[in-house]
Amino acid sequence: MEAKIIVYYDGACPRCLREMAVYRWLDRRRRVSWFDVVGNEAELVEQGIDPDTALKTLHIRLANGEIVKDVEAFAVLWGLIPVLRPMAWIAESGPIRTHLRAWYGRLTMRRLQRQGRLCDDRCTTNKT
Repeated sequence: MEAKIIVYYDGACPRCLREMAVYRWLDRRRRVSWFDVVGNEAELVEQGIDPDTALKTLHIRLANGEIVKDVEAFAVLWGLIPVLRPMAWIAESGPIRTHLRAWYGRLTMRRLQRQGRLCDDRCTTNKT
């Protein structure tokens, strides 16, 4: 049996859930295990993953135990799925990787702010 990777995803994000459902469907050889980071913070810490960072960027644990994150994690996932393999090759290109990282970071931060799960210097909280 081929070794699996573990994909850590944000299970409170509707868009993420839809995207992971597509990946699950495309993963015909079942080489991916899925781990919802929401509500599993203690287990993440035990595995050496910062829960806050896990919400902000995709993490993957390779079969050898190495953690890969951000655009590199997407490239690993895409590389396992034949129809997405060209996207992995493109994402691994230096200039494209830099732009994808910036775009993904902005998209994720906006999503977390919109959902009220991230507050930066521009937002305020009302404590009563």
